[in-house]
Amino acid sequence: MPSTEERLLSPKRAAEILAVTQQTVKKYIYDGRLPSMTTPGGHHRVRESDVRALLKPSQPDVRREGTDAATVPLLEVVRCLVTVIEELCDTFESGHGQRVADRARAIARKLGMSQKDQDQVWLAGLLHDVGKLMVDPQLLRKEGRLTADEFRKVQQHPVHSGEILGNVRELAELTRMVRHHHERVDGRGYPDGLLGDEIPTAARIIGIAEAYDSMTSRAAYREALSPRDAMGHVLAGAGTVYDQDLVASFVQTVN
Repeated sequence: MPSTEERLLSPKRAAEILAVTQQTVKKYIYDGRLPSMTTPGGHHRVRESDVRALLKPSQPDVRREGTDAATVPLLEVVRCLVTVIEELCDTFESGHGQRVADRARAIARKLGMSQKDQDQVWLAGLLHDVGKLMVDPQLLRKEGRLTADEFRKVQQHPVHSGEILGNVRELAELTRMVRHHHERVDGRGYPDGLLGDEIPTAARIIGIAEAYDSMTSRAAYREALSPRDAMGHVLAGAGTVYDQDLVASFVQTVN
């Protein structure tokens, strides 16, 4: 009978202990964060001692991009919500939140922002559309042009995003970042019509990353643009839709 230190666990049991999804445990295994062995039947098994080591605050392996150890279980819930949102919106939008988060962080890094600010931009990018949970999914998946009334309802999703995050203590700092990612620097955006520097820098960054990814992703009502064409649209909007300096930094991250 193996001792507690040598006891082997299935990924399912490891996920229960860590309060994460089985997919995350598998990612830990594939990334080398969690040593594993394979049974003759081809199943992964991990040592309980290695799993519990990830629970220690001082253990760097438990840290996730864009967050810290204390936020890991919450982030797993968030990831599930993001997946649900993407399924509600459009089957072609899978991975949108992750791509926006990664592109936004690349811009933040290019700007020389602190690691903490980069992490917050990444997490806000991941969560920017969480408010779509409060929007009629039929509108999010509608083929063809929305009516003016339907569009006004969809335009409320960043407001809902801000409200949802504002009610979660660990995420409250991200509220304005997600609320204002559809603002325009010329003041013609939504939901509040903010102008220029009134828009939080993180929101301006996410707005660029979100627009580019949306244009290069296929939707139910249109085909995806090529990266070249999408970049052309972003450049054309510099100084009116998007912050000109941030667009310049974005171009460098893509090139």
